[in-house]
Amino acid sequence: MEIYVGTLSTWSIRALICLKLANIKYQVHLIDLNSPNKAFYLKKNPYTGLVPFLIDEDIFVYDSLSIFEYVQELKGCLLPLSIKDKAIARSLCAEMHSGFFNLRKSCPYTLEKKDTINISEELDIEIQRINQIFESAQKPFMFNQPSAVDAFYSVLAFRLLSYGIKLSDKATIYQNHLLNWHIFKEAQEEINQL
Repeated sequence: MEIYVGTLSTWSIRALICLKLANIKYQVHLIDLNSPNKAFYLKKNPYTGLVPFLIDEDIFVYDSLSIFEYVQELKGCLLPLSIKDKAIARSLCAEMHSGFFNLRKSCPYTLEKKDTINISEELDIEIQRINQIFESAQKPFMFNQPSAVDAFYSVLAFRLLSYGIKLSDKATIYQNHLLNWHIFKEAQEEINQL
């Protein structure tokens, strides 16, 4: 199995965490998204020209949400066991995947600590929603075992830290666990090797 990921790509980190959680052996191809040669590598994804994308023999999977679902089909280990919790987990992953636009715009992913930002009303609404999600974690993970939800929200936990955005004490417990989670750290390092 091969996975193509990009430097400083939050979606690439999420896909790598899913592969690591499933104990899937993979070969990683790191694309420097700041390189003028990136177009050559991104052409390997004929559909969107974006990372991450995964090649498993004759199967081509692109987009982190699809990669998570593909790995779930293969290994069945990225979602909690109960139907109710699976529905919640899928909803949370989809919300992360399609939401939080103001946070992404105001707080681009960075490895550097930034000064505290101006929090608009729109951004504050998103932060309050994140706080609510993080407070709902069963701890140390969202559910009893690590899941795709933790893969998807670990990057968000790091983004909040980078910009000095504070959550409630209860939400911070889950955030800190994600920040110290060895699988998140390994995936983050893997895309920052250049």
